[in-house]
This record gives sequence, C-alpha cells and structure tokens, in this order.
Amino acid sequence: MVLRLFIVNALVYLGLKLLWLAAPSLGVDFEAAVAGLLLPPTFEGVAERPWTLVTYMCTQCDFRHLLVNMLWLGGFGTLLGRDVGGLRVLALYLFGGLAAAGMFLLSSLTPFAAAEPLAGASGSVIALTVAAGVVAPGRKVKLTYIGEFSMRQVVPLALLAFFFCSLPEAMAHAGGLLAGIAAALIWRRAARPAKVSEPIMPDEYSALVAKANAEGYEALLPAEQRRLYELTALRSRRG
Repeated sequence: MVLRLFIVNALVYLGLKLLWLAAPSLGVDFEAAVAGLLLPPTFEGVAERPWTLVTYMCTQCDFRHLLVNMLWLGGFGTLLGRDVGGLRVLALYLFGGLAAAGMFLLSSLTPFAAAEPLAGASGSVIALTVAAGVVAPGRKVKLTYIGEFSMRQVVPLALLAFFFCSLPEAMAHAGGLLAGIAAALIWRRAARPAKVSEPIMPDEYSALVAKANAEGYEALLPAEQRRLYELTALRSRRG
C-alpha cells in the first residue's frame, strides 16, 4: 500500500510538470489547473471544490516537498504497515489528510488566516509517522553512520522538519499528528484483549517475522497479521 501511495504522489507530480511544459502550446491555464487540486484556505472555497479535500494530499508542488514526504512515507509508513496492515495505512493516510485539512480551515477563523491554498501529503505523513511510534515505541531503528535508536527517540526528531512553517501550516500538521495518535491508541486498545488470553511465544514471533521478511507482509494470513501486530505491540511496551 505504501508503494501505491508513493506511485500516486509521484504520478501527480510528474503529470503537473508535463502539463506545465505543454500548457503554452495547448492553451491551458496551468495556474487554474493546479488550483483545482489544492485545498482552498476558506470554508467557502472548499464548498465550491469539495474534491480538493482529497486531491490536495497527493499534490506536491515542488521536488523538495515531494522528496521529504515520500522519504517519511516510505520509512515510517512501511514500518506501520508491518504492524497494522496496508489497509489501515491507507485509511490513516486519508484520515490524517482530512484532519490536517480541518485544522487548516479552522485557521481561517484566526487573524493569521492563510492567503494561499494548502498542498502536499505532510498531514498524512505526519499521521503515519506518529502512529508508527505510538504502536511500537520500543522498536529499534538503525540509522546509517549514526547508530540504533528506539522509535520513541526517532519520531520526535522526524517531526521537527514539519513545524518550521506558518501558523496555518503548523495547525494543519498538528491535525495530522492528533489523527495519528488517535488511530494508534485505538489500534492498541483493540489488540489488547487477545493478548490477555494468549501468552507470548518467542518462537512464534520469530517465525512470523521471518515469514514476513522472506515472503512479504501480504503473504501472511489475516490471522497471522493480527497475531504479529499483537506480539509486536506487547514487546514494544515491555521494551
């Protein structure tokens, strides 16, 4: 699922670049075409273009924006997918983006209202990043040339890059952050009853991890995916 989201974002970016090159010969108003994908800064604008609540979160306006969001999506989104599955990653991507849109629109009611529309997957990516840390805070992550750190150490540092921005953008990012925390807590609570009746078996955990690494997470049966998520969450809390 992470790969599919990556492809969608990349195709939209490339499509806009090609349109920019071809717009003069085609007689297309490029600025108007892009504006049709971005989230307007007011409730009235969204009422006129409701589809932008979804399209904006797949529209990156510059390469740096695309690069940072896709790196975080590929890293933290993949880790989260191993714990909760691809469909939940997609659901949180959308939920985080909608929460970010809601907070961004609320900023229009303040003296610091945005003058420009909102673009990019930052709110969605922040939601996935936070959720990955809350679901498995004890998971160890190896950073090349730096060392090994737990998710509870890596995630706060990873989020810093998203909050050096204007107030409306910071509010949007905060919306994604809250969405990620909420989703992760719900998933952890849902997994808790099964762990009470089923003891942890180290061999079982190792076997499931080995199968997922060798054949891919999608190769696990639904029951195996749920069990791996439960065991990972419990090991993280103990770690």
